[in-house]
Amino acid sequence: MDTPAALLPDLTLAGPAELALPAAPELLSYTDRLNSILNKTGFIDELCSHIANGGDYITVAQLHDIKYSDLYQWMIADISRGMAMAKAEKMRVEWVRQRVLNELRCMALTDLRDAFTTDGGLKKPEDWPEHIARALAGVETEEIWAGRGADREMVGHTKKIKLHSKTEALKLIGSEFGLFIQKHKVEVTERLEDLVADSYVAEVVK
Repeated sequence: MDTPAALLPDLTLAGPAELALPAAPELLSYTDRLNSILNKTGFIDELCSHIANGGDYITVAQLHDIKYSDLYQWMIADISRGMAMAKAEKMRVEWVRQRVLNELRCMALTDLRDAFTTDGGLKKPEDWPEHIARALAGVETEEIWAGRGADREMVGHTKKIKLHSKTEALKLIGSEFGLFIQKHKVEVTERLEDLVADSYVAEVVK
């Protein structure tokens, strides 16, 4: 499954300036350029920071125009680098979890009034608050026409907004934090006397 664009960080989080290619890379062979990148002072720290903040190795490999397999093999070839990689990947899991919870929070707690202007019109997309943009599932525009034939003209339009399910978002958040406890009702139809009598018969037969 493709990773949603919202869950992929901007490379500025990891400092693309620090991860940039060395000057005039076309003058180097692939092997020399690869070694120049991987052996750059602080590269491992910058790479792990990128991963911990939701990044991925494929993006880094594409940024440098190197093979993903070469980057990955370099990471696991050294124990200390492998441990740093494992730690960064663990932090990335928590980063993704927080981003998902933030998305759900926007869906569950958004105040729809923030989507409209003071005169009741729908705000332009560029004017939507962040939580409104994340909570909206879509916008439909219906044109209103009047007249017939050559006299037909558009006299207005109606916009309909669709939100992600607030109820489902609340359920997911509640499930994550254990807010909802399932209660099961058990009905016992047998009388205590019957249970005691059955126990007595069992003892006699034994």
